[in-house]
Amino acid sequence: MISDWNMEPMTGFDLLQQVRSDPGSARPFIMVTAESKTENVIAAKKAGVNNYIVKPFNAQTLKAKIEAVFSEKPDAAEPDRAVAVTRQVRG
Repeated sequence: MISDWNMEPMTGFDLLQQVRSDPGSARPFIMVTAESKTENVIAAKKAGVNNYIVKPFNAQTLKAKIEAVFSEKPDAAEPDRAVAVTRQVRG
């Protein structure tokens, strides 16, 4: 899924949170925005975004971001979860 941060009536960030609230959804999510504020990038990463593109961008950038998302290993997409699972397994 590719979404712009600045949408109405629901923002892209709100959409991301809604998509990630479904525990069965592993849908890749790329956020596109003109906002390059560090706090927005951090908030999106914490909410589960797979990648982030700042406007303006070209087709080559979009292709690279999509390829990066689909080449992620499951543990790389969720580093905190991977650490938690490792700790549980090791005891």
